Amino acid sequence: MGVLGTFASFNTARLGIYTSQKGLDVTGNNIANINTPGYTRQVLDQIALKTGGKDRYQNIYDARVGNGSLSVGISQIRDPYLDIRYRTEMSSVGAMQSKLSALQDLRDILDEVGKGDEEFGIIDAQFSDFVNSLQKLTTNTNEGEFDVQARTSARALVSLFNSTAKKLTELYENTQKNYDSKVKEVNEILTKIRDLNESIRKSEIHGDGALEQRDTRNNLIDQLSEYIKIDVVYSMEDIGGGQEVEKLTIKLGNANPDPGVATDRTTLVDGLFAGQLSTTQVPRKNSLYDPAETDQTSDSFYQYLMPDGAGLTNDITKAEMVDDEYYRLTVSALTDSRGKILNSDKADQAKYPESKPVELDDNDLYGSLQAVREMLTEKGEFSCTDEIQNIDENAASKRGIQYYQRSLDLLANQFAAAFNEMNTGYMKNEAGEYIDKDGNSILLNGSPIKDTGLSADQQAALDGYTPPTLEAYLKDYGGYQPSSAGVLFSNRGDNNLTDGITAANISISSDWANNAVHLVTTYTRHEKMEPGTTDNSNITHMIAQMDAKRKFFPKDVMGDIVADKTDMFYGSFQEMFTNMESVLGNDSREANIMLNNYYTTSVDLDSGRMSVSSVDLNDEAANMMQYQKSYAAACRLMTVLDQALEKLINGTGVVGL
Repeated sequence: MGVLGTFASFNTARLGIYTSQKGLDVTGNNIANINTPGYTRQVLDQIALKTGGKDRYQNIYDARVGNGSLSVGISQIRDPYLDIRYRTEMSSVGAMQSKLSALQDLRDILDEVGKGDEEFGIIDAQFSDFVNSLQKLTTNTNEGEFDVQARTSARALVSLFNSTAKKLTELYENTQKNYDSKVKEVNEILTKIRDLNESIRKSEIHGDGALEQRDTRNNLIDQLSEYIKIDVVYSMEDIGGGQEVEKLTIKLGNANPDPGVATDRTTLVDGLFAGQLSTTQVPRKNSLYDPAETDQTSDSFYQYLMPDGAGLTNDITKAEMVDDEYYRLTVSALTDSRGKILNSDKADQAKYPESKPVELDDNDLYGSLQAVREMLTEKGEFSCTDEIQNIDENAASKRGIQYYQRSLDLLANQFAAAFNEMNTGYMKNEAGEYIDKDGNSILLNGSPIKDTGLSADQQAALDGYTPPTLEAYLKDYGGYQPSSAGVLFSNRGDNNLTDGITAANISISSDWANNAVHLVTTYTRHEKMEPGTTDNSNITHMIAQMDAKRKFFPKDVMGDIVADKTDMFYGSFQEMFTNMESVLGNDSREANIMLNNYYTTSVDLDSGRMSVSSVDLNDEAANMMQYQKSYAAACRLMTVLDQALEKLINGTGVVGL
């Protein structure tokens, strides 16, 4: 062995010591971070060192070996495919978690099983109490205290409507705050990812892999995937001088079912640049606008309003901009940490959509953010034609908080309408003919009008009457109402108006509260034109109407703008409320099943990720032993070489004395 070969062996041992020491450092770091959330297992990258080439005149017996090992870097063990699958699944988990949470809040308000007497719900029990008060009135027709009892029961019922509507409104407002909070959290995550991209880029330029920062960034990307469905792409970016650095790009994950929509692939992060989400701004609409109005001096002529409240003529850019009522979002232009807009200096801006804001479509998002948004906007069967045609074609099958608010409004509205109608009728004689105050029959087309129905010629005559209603005809031609008749329920407690009654405003009418109106017991005049003292046919009719099945039409509270003009439910008042609870229960059950499925899959995928990238104590213990033995062997090699060289130098040719 030549001198050069001898010292080359020293170098081999030295490099072995260095490599083993670095391996022990990496192993120790892994063990130290075994409980660190999001930590990715690190491994030492080694290569075998070989220097020089083969001399053409080299002795054939001179075998060449390597020159040891080199540590060329430290890398992480991750499976990009599992990351993609996990993050896609987490958007589904986030969506179902947020939806189920909102439905649970609704159930806390509307699910009344066991909250009332004898395991009945509070509202359901109060309906029954109102029926009981009416039944007492049938056997105590002329006793005013039983009318008061019925009014007291009705007052309790409308109070329950009011309080439930208030709770739903409070839930809606809290959900709005939750939505704003989630948008803010997404923006904070996007900003942090952008800043980490800049820090990692600087580290890479200086030869540092910034592995711990990558772990932090991966955790943030995982969090982002719960809020919105995303696509994550890693690429290499040329920074000049023959050097490349990694570039991270995050885009929306193509969630819109309409293939013609491209905004669902909008870029959120592009290396050193990132966007921010905000509620889309739209021109303020004039609530009084009537497209048929031609008078420019009328408030209903203008479709939009300016900031000062004045009607807008032509230039829509002058309109006051307000938050979109459907809470749709806009992605801002991508900016760096100094506020510079990406590609803002390019001449052809049309080629660079990331340099200007992008308004997202209704279904561009999927995840926790979209689920909360839909709980705010979706109305189910109460969806308008414009919403289905221009916003979300599946709106009629999605039920958010507004669906339950409007369902309760519909129930309160129809309950009030039915009882107001039954308490504002006209008197009849014993033959069933409508009469005037003197007891004379009211004629239509020459014949008395009977409550059992109109003859064909009478119906034809009434059809030409304006307004074409029997009640209007009776009112105009001397129909007689009992002194106790009048509306029972109004839209405020200090009036008798019945327009726009909802669950939030339904009240006992002012006249009923002040004893000017009572429950009409009968509409039949008996002998001597005096009301019967024991006839309670109208009260009996009211009781029957509580159990009678009727059709509930969404248009009754939404008007003609509602998409579906058919009935949404057929049943009694109490069954209508029970149906609301059933719909809510079914939606909750479906969301819970889907959440369990998504969560189980995500756990399996995360376990797969962890099996690849997490620290395993057994593996690290084996690595520790391996590197320790390698270190000891390299040190022993150096000792042996030192002994051999010492013998060669000091012991060769020495003759023993």
